[in-house]
Amino acid sequence: LVSAAGNAEMAKVHQDVTERIRIVRRLDFTRPDRIEATYLEHGKILRAVIQRKLDVAQMLLKSHIEQSKIEVRKISLHAMHEARLRAGLHYVVVNLVASALFLIGVALGYSVTGTLNLADLALRVTRVAPADAPLVRTAALLLLVVFGVKAAAFPLYLWLPRAYAAAAAPVAALFA
Repeated sequence: LVSAAGNAEMAKVHQDVTERIRIVRRLDFTRPDRIEATYLEHGKILRAVIQRKLDVAQMLLKSHIEQSKIEVRKISLHAMHEARLRAGLHYVVVNLVASALFLIGVALGYSVTGTLNLADLALRVTRVAPADAPLVRTAALLLLVVFGVKAAAFPLYLWLPRAYAAAAAPVAALFA
């Protein structure tokens, strides 16, 4: 509509303002209550303009902009909070599964060798009965996978960037 009016300067100003408030408009139109409130606010502004009550229109416009900024801030904070909760839960679940697998691997190794001492373990692994060799290999494989997940080594790193970036500091500290 602004371009159709033929005023190039007004079209340029309109484009600049539209570009500046694009993110606000996009976020403000994510909830039905905000859509309805926005349309009502726009209607009041237009009625004031049509009635040539420019002071009222200006006051309503400023109020509308401030209310939109407040609502967008709330929406943004809520979305960030939800992302942090999801990432924190993901982080906790991955680390709990890895910790459980670690315990299983250690228990398997202990059940075959009878020790948790790494120096003794190195000696006893070489003397394991052939029937117990698959258990030792399984324990070693589990421990390798667990350390790969915990260290986020390739190809077991896919969980880390999203979870670590959004996880709360206490969650990261708990499982670090």
